[in-house]
Formats: sequence, structure tokens, C-alpha cells
Amino acid sequence: MNMLKQIIRIQIENSIYDRFMAESVKYAIISLPYTINRMNLIDIQSRITNIAKGKISENIFLHFCDLNEIPVKTENCQTPFYLPDKRDFILGREEWDIKNNFLRHDGDILSTEEYLNLPGLVPNRGVWDQWSKKDSRLHAPETESVCYLFSFMKGWKGKIPFVSIGISDDQRAFLIKLIQSSGIKENPYQEKWFWSKMTKLGNGIPFTYLLNFHPELILCGLAQEKDFSRFIDLKPQLFQKGIFKTR
Repeated sequence: MNMLKQIIRIQIENSIYDRFMAESVKYAIISLPYTINRMNLIDIQSRITNIAKGKISENIFLHFCDLNEIPVKTENCQTPFYLPDKRDFILGREEWDIKNNFLRHDGDILSTEEYLNLPGLVPNRGVWDQWSKKDSRLHAPETESVCYLFSFMKGWKGKIPFVSIGISDDQRAFLIKLIQSSGIKENPYQEKWFWSKMTKLGNGIPFTYLLNFHPELILCGLAQEKDFSRFIDLKPQLFQKGIFKTR
């Protein structure tokens, strides 16, 4: 990939961050039964958290683009909760996916050099995964190629994750049942019905979450079609003394 010579640090107001986080958790919960479990996570709350973490980075980046008048397009990329996204945004003649990962480190941010020495990753666990679809233009003829934007966020303070999501045992059982039946149903469930059930099973509370801190979004690099030949398969390993770990 092409690493930026300088990182771009994106900070937003806490009130806006909190709103984006609530939206991200809500999306993560309702879309869970239709989301591929790429990380092979068994625990329901871990899967919800993983989806929400991906969504919050997208929301922060798009807010940054809006504030800085960067003409990204998202309308054609957005899909209902039960369908895969069609990329994250379109810029010019390119369709883009944001590849964000979370790091473990003591300070609020790392040095520029530390960020730029981290890998840019695209999931490649099978023919169904994202790397295999890198040549698939989902918005042709409007677009001519696929690109990736690589970013990082601090994921933990010590052992405390930046976000904690809570659901009741009854809500968990309800979600598991939906996951087991999602491949059988011809029609997806309705949002109103879903949240009514979640609220009832949560004794009036559809879900809870706690945002323990507000990590910055750090933009570090990008990959265009001409860069794809430089990518290699990575085995699970640690980078920079445990700052980042691949599965």
C-alpha cells in the first residue's frame, strides 16, 4: 500500500462521537444475524462489538469529509441492515472501503513512524472474503476501480475496551435464534418488530453501551489497483511488541 508521509488525525466533539457510537451499536445489533462472522467469534457481544467498531470508524471518517468538503458519495453504497454494504464511499471514479483496526498502547496516540510501520490489511479467509472481490466494481460504469483506505484507532486502555456493550440473557437468546434462522427466512424481519422485541426482552431497554474513552481515528495509508500486486498473505503474528495482532 501507499503510506502517507504524515498521518491524519481525526478528532471530533464528544457529543457527536457519542451519537455516532449509539448509531453504530444499534446497527451492529440489528444486522448481526446477517453479518459474516469473519473473526470466528463465538460470543454474541464480541461479534456485536466488532461490527460496531467498524461502523464507528466509517461514521467518523464521513463526518471528517463533510466538515472538510471532501466530495465523497455514500448514497449508492448504503444498503438495508440485512444486505452487505456496497463499499463505504465513492470518490471520483473510485469506490473505497475503509479498513480500520484497533491497537493496544499506553499513550493516547503513537508516533507517526509507529503508525506508518503497521500493516494495511484486507480480509482474505476464502473466496467469499473481501480480497477476492477487490476487482469487482459494484458501481460500474460510474466507477473504474476499487481502493482501500487504512486507518487505526486505540482500542483499549490497559484491559478496558473503549466501548462496552450490554444485552440481557433473553436478548442474547433471541439474537442467537435469529442467527440460526437468518439463512432460512425468505424475507428479513422488520425493524419495528425487532426493536419492540429487544425492548421487551430488555425490560424496557433495547441495549446498553458505555463509551469508556473517545479514541482518535488515524488515517495512515491507501491502496489503489496498481498497489494490489504488493500485498502478501500474513500468518497470525504480533507487530511492534504487541501493539497490533493479526488472527
